[in-house]
Amino acid sequence: LVSSGAVGAGISLLGLKSTWFSIDTLSLDPSATRLVYGQEVVLAGSLRGVDTVILERRVGGSGWKRLTAVDTGRKGAFRATDTPRVTSHYRVRALRLVGPAVRVAVAPRITLRIDPGGRIVGAVDPHVGGMAVTIQQRSGGRWKAVAPAEVRTGGAFRARLELAPGTYRAVTSPAGGLVRGASKPLQVT
Repeated sequence: LVSSGAVGAGISLLGLKSTWFSIDTLSLDPSATRLVYGQEVVLAGSLRGVDTVILERRVGGSGWKRLTAVDTGRKGAFRATDTPRVTSHYRVRALRLVGPAVRVAVAPRITLRIDPGGRIVGAVDPHVGGMAVTIQQRSGGRWKAVAPAEVRTGGAFRARLELAPGTYRAVTSPAGGLVRGASKPLQVT
């Protein structure tokens, strides 16, 4: 409960000429904060009272770049999609307002299988310079590194490893704007 005296004091402190005003927020919510390379993120938000908002993206230490202009609905809602190739930050701008940035991490897509010769092979997409691939085996509820993988141009890799029954996966080191990635577990019987 607010007394009329408090409202009057607030109006004069804020320098308002009227008691009729509204407060709104400029928001942006990604559908996911971590993606696998090639996946799409939906960026949704709201701001009433404007027809269009500008969605911006920043990659690494670069400056903000306009991604697209998005029309807001009758209730101020907006929605846009993007398929980032590396970890990116997004924000929305309208008039002189700039919303807070949200981060969407991107991990490489990693596949893993056993080839006809009984070796662990796979691929990482995209493969960037400086990215290492390691094969891990699940042991006692934890993942343990068991072998490095040799990565060829194009991202194909293989590991020299005596396979024993168990669960394996391939993991990558962070590199080139991508975060650490992991393949789906592979069961060896």
